[in-house]
Amino acid sequence: MTGIYLALSLAGPAIVLGVVAVFDKPEIKTTVAAVDENGMVPSQWPLVLALTIVGLAPNIAGLRTPEVVLRRFSHRVALIPAYAKYLAYQMQQSPLGNTVGKFKYPAGIRHRPAAGSDLSVDKVWRRICIIFARVKELGDGVEIPESGRPLDDAEREPIQKEIQILDLKLRDVDAKLVAPSLDDEEQAAVESQVQRLLLRAYLVAACTIIAFRVKDIGSELKKMGFSQVGAATPTILPVFMVCFLLFLTLVLMNSTISTVWKGAASIVPPSFALNCISTSYTVLTYAVASFVAVVLFRKLDAGKSWQDGPTWTRRFMSFFLVALLAYIASWVALSILLFPIMASQGIEKLGAFSTFRSIPPAVGAVFICAWLNRKEADWNHFANYLLITSISIGAIAGFASLLLSGAVDDLGDVMTIAFDVMQGVVSGMALAFLSEFTRSYPGDSFFAAQAQPLPKAA
Repeated sequence: MTGIYLALSLAGPAIVLGVVAVFDKPEIKTTVAAVDENGMVPSQWPLVLALTIVGLAPNIAGLRTPEVVLRRFSHRVALIPAYAKYLAYQMQQSPLGNTVGKFKYPAGIRHRPAAGSDLSVDKVWRRICIIFARVKELGDGVEIPESGRPLDDAEREPIQKEIQILDLKLRDVDAKLVAPSLDDEEQAAVESQVQRLLLRAYLVAACTIIAFRVKDIGSELKKMGFSQVGAATPTILPVFMVCFLLFLTLVLMNSTISTVWKGAASIVPPSFALNCISTSYTVLTYAVASFVAVVLFRKLDAGKSWQDGPTWTRRFMSFFLVALLAYIASWVALSILLFPIMASQGIEKLGAFSTFRSIPPAVGAVFICAWLNRKEADWNHFANYLLITSISIGAIAGFASLLLSGAVDDLGDVMTIAFDVMQGVVSGMALAFLSEFTRSYPGDSFFAAQAQPLPKAA
């Protein structure tokens, strides 16, 4: 949606209104149709366009699911409170089966049903106590989640207040559960209170997890007794988000070069539309190779191919397999994209272009797997990795451009190679951020984060 908005905003009302006018009256020219003295003021165009996208796009069936998935993932990364409600809803959908094992009820709680109790209210009550015990440990600083970070006093205070409120309500309901005799109406009221208390426990737990910036949410929720909660990050989302930002960066960089340097027509597409098309080809090759690398890494990681135990031969073969499949994927994708354009120039030229242009994405796939293999990393390590990756991809891109040109005969060839090196450096930086982003937010499938909207009761 952001891409559509930026593209149409840069294009302005002239193109869109002109196309619409030509469809209505094919005999008129677009330039004449776009100029309407009584029509829209040009400065109003971005606002009208934004309102149209916000109001119209979510109602389009094909965009509904991707928009929800992308929005929830963005909320998670940016710590938007709406994700806490979504996470609470995911907890609500998780089975109430006991997956904790041995568990001690909080001190002062008198209603202590056994784990094997068949009563629905007992199962719900036990789940509330399990969640409360875990949340209280986190709020008191007894333990810090493995994939989270410590909280300072200012951040911990609101969490502790919510835990105290939950504690008071827990003890109030506990007193009613152990009452000597309750009629049917009172029993139904108590069970309703227990259900509402469970929803509150879900929200407190979700807010606590987000406050600690827990990245591996699934593992943390298992400690609270949840068997499976769809809180994993879809593999395609980090690739899509980072590569889309790479696309915007390269388009802006190329447009700036063509504007500042008038002699750049030989290396930069002459028009904005061609610039976007050529840049999208470059970005898509990196996106396809990166996606293949991440998926394959996780499959090999499940087989312990990246651990310290296997021999160097097995580790080398794992990296070689990633590079080979990423190269094949980028080669196929680039060949399909360029076939309508370069088929008339000969299959040999198309094959050579795809062969050499697919080398940098394959090397980038190896760098991604090397970083994903790290369990922990600080900013110093990441800065070194960012520098090495960007320089290496830039050098490989320049080498591929040299092989593609065949010989350096004039200044134009030198500038073309330098332009490819610069694009490779920027692409390498994007791959470095993608590697850390993917490592920090683990996930496995595209549909892992999909769910229905959160009910009002939660």
